[in-house]
Amino acid sequence: MLTVVSDLFPISAPASGRLCCLDDQHPAFVHNRIFGNGPLLDVAGNQIVAPFSAVVDDISASGDYIRLRHPSASVLTLILGDGRCFQQHPALVRQVKRHQQVQKGDVLLNLNQSLLRASDPQQRRLAVLLEPAPTLPDSFHWAESGAISLLDSIIFDDKQENS
Repeated sequence: MLTVVSDLFPISAPASGRLCCLDDQHPAFVHNRIFGNGPLLDVAGNQIVAPFSAVVDDISASGDYIRLRHPSASVLTLILGDGRCFQQHPALVRQVKRHQQVQKGDVLLNLNQSLLRASDPQQRRLAVLLEPAPTLPDSFHWAESGAISLLDSIIFDDKQENS
């Protein structure tokens, strides 16, 4: 089991942008930890990629909701915006489908930043939420502020490695 955990952490950033502070304007699924814990990212780049090798457990028709299952059974949920654009979102182009195997760095979603920037600012915020496998301890932490670079910055890390 330790091998699977070490294969999970650290988890790189699935997009470039700036980490946002949580406030009352963020969607309930972030505050209530419905899909796990993690940061919000104001996306600045044109792609969202797989931060580790996984299976696409679920993806909305528009691509604004993506769930990736790691071999450890940990799940990473990526939600762009407030989660209300499940059928169609003109700024998003899906690159994967449900049950597809993806490798670290594979493009999940292409973004049209011009269209995103013209809409509600909340629509360009990416929730990056991690649910560890039931057999794994909930012993991870995440970046809370600053600029993030696609696959170069660490979003989640194992607390035990930093002790």
